Amino acid sequence: MKFYNNLYMTRFCERKKNKFCRRLKSGKGPITIFVIILAEGTDLLEIHHATFLRQSYFRHRDILVMGFAETHARAVKLCTRIVLDLYKDTGDFNIRSYSDGKFTE
Repeated sequence: MKFYNNLYMTRFCERKKNKFCRRLKSGKGPITIFVIILAEGTDLLEIHHATFLRQSYFRHRDILVMGFAETHARAVKLCTRIVLDLYKDTGDFNIRSYSDGKFTE
């Protein structure tokens, strides 16, 4: 699991960023947040509840985390912000090439 260098987060999640990252990597403890990840093989964003990422399918994948939010509605707003920031910076919507090399473990 890799995390975007400048994670997109709500104010609530900013205070607990390190805790969320640690728990997501270890797969331990309840985490009641929604995680925004870069979809595998496409230029799409996916929103999943953190407990969903504990499934064995995700444990064996290279997950690229873009952000955290405490509710699904706020995660959707963060996705909108990510796409708008991307378009402002590059003029297109190729999120995979824009974020390439900007993830840390």
